[in-house]
Amino acid sequence: RLATIMARGVGLRVRRAGAPQPQARGRGAARLARAKDGSHAARGIVVARGLKENLASLPAHEDVTLVTVKETGHTIKPGPGKMASVRIYAELEKLFGGKLDSTAAEWALGVYDEFVGEAKEVPGSHPNIDILLGVIEEGAEYTVVIDK
Repeated sequence: RLATIMARGVGLRVRRAGAPQPQARGRGAARLARAKDGSHAARGIVVARGLKENLASLPAHEDVTLVTVKETGHTIKPGPGKMASVRIYAELEKLFGGKLDSTAAEWALGVYDEFVGEAKEVPGSHPNIDILLGVIEEGAEYTVVIDK
C-alpha cells in the first residue's frame, strides 16, 4: 500500500513500513518530486526498487563526520556498512529540518526499503531502522544533528 503525504500542495508517495513490495518493480516505480518552495518535505521518493536504487537518488553527504539522534544519544559514524544510514539520516536532517517525526521516519523507512522487514523480524539487527520504527510506533519526536 502506498500512502500519499501532502506537503504544501506537492504529493509525495511513500510505501508504509511493512507494506508488501510492489509487484511492478522497474516501471517508473521510483521518482523524485520537488517542491518549488523548498518546504521540509520538498523531496520524496516513491519507493519500489530497493535501497541501492533509492540511495542513487540521494546526495553522497561525504562531508558528514557524525550523525546523532540527540534525545536517544544514538550515533552513526561513517564507515563500512554505515554509509547508507549516514546518507539517509543526513538527507532526513536536511529535508525535515532536523526533526525526526513520523513523517520523516516514514520517508526514511521508504528509502531503506527491503531492510525494514528484516529489522522487524530480527529486532536489533538494524538499530538505525529500529529508531525509525520506534518513532512511528510510539509517536516520538527526536532531533537529528549532523556534524561535518
